[in-house]
Amino acid sequence: MGNTFNITLSEEHCGNSSQRPKSDGILIRGKRGKIFAQGYSPKGSGKAPTVILFHGIPGNERNFDLAQYLRREGFGVITFHYSGCWGSEGEYRIAHTLEDAETVIDFVLSQGCDWMRFDPENLYAVGHSLGGFVAAHMMARHREFKKGVLITPCDIGRFAEMPKEGADGIHAMLAEAQDWLVSTSAEIMEAELCEHREEYPLAGLAGKLAGRDLMVIGGTIDNVTPPQDHCEPLENAIRAIDGSKLLSRRFETDHGSSDYRLELCETVAKFLK
Repeated sequence: MGNTFNITLSEEHCGNSSQRPKSDGILIRGKRGKIFAQGYSPKGSGKAPTVILFHGIPGNERNFDLAQYLRREGFGVITFHYSGCWGSEGEYRIAHTLEDAETVIDFVLSQGCDWMRFDPENLYAVGHSLGGFVAAHMMARHREFKKGVLITPCDIGRFAEMPKEGADGIHAMLAEAQDWLVSTSAEIMEAELCEHREEYPLAGLAGKLAGRDLMVIGGTIDNVTPPQDHCEPLENAIRAIDGSKLLSRRFETDHGSSDYRLELCETVAKFLK
């Protein structure tokens, strides 16, 4: 595995009892330098089932309310920033989001964090937007994930094959995100997507996701990643193989589930439990 992990933790904000919930920053050494992560552990003792929560691009919506909700439901949660965004070191690339996710998974599986009570044997993946793309790829690579949830996922790998309207939507998303990110641009990321047009589309993961516990949540008024372009290709590909454990949900909301936050949190927690 070969990664070096530096953990910055302090108990001073958590009281004296080991039974109290905790939250703290975690520094993980990745391929391009420091990856900034945030860990949450629930009240109680012993290891807690653990969610790795993947945010989207550029990461201004990080679903901390979902992390806190899952903690109240008894889950440990770790969320992190990809290289080149929100202080994590290195250049931002789509490929780097996948590499950074591998580093964080490696951290949880190999070293873990006893103080945060993460449980590598009870691991779950949850991703929003581009984080849904990352979560799907990680689930396909790692059988350790027992369940996964893709929230208004961005099937960004389909960029090269999408009709003009869909491709224009991804271009607009990347162009808006580029100013928040380090050493990248919409053009750089689009060239990368075209280069990886064979391995990035989510439908290509169907063989490894079929028959596994997976929920895909779409927003019916999502104009960033509309379900017909970003949820349905994967869902249809899984059902063609084995959709017995696939759950599809649609909320009448936008890309950020702005007016469905409580319903979203309840739905995700209920599925994972």
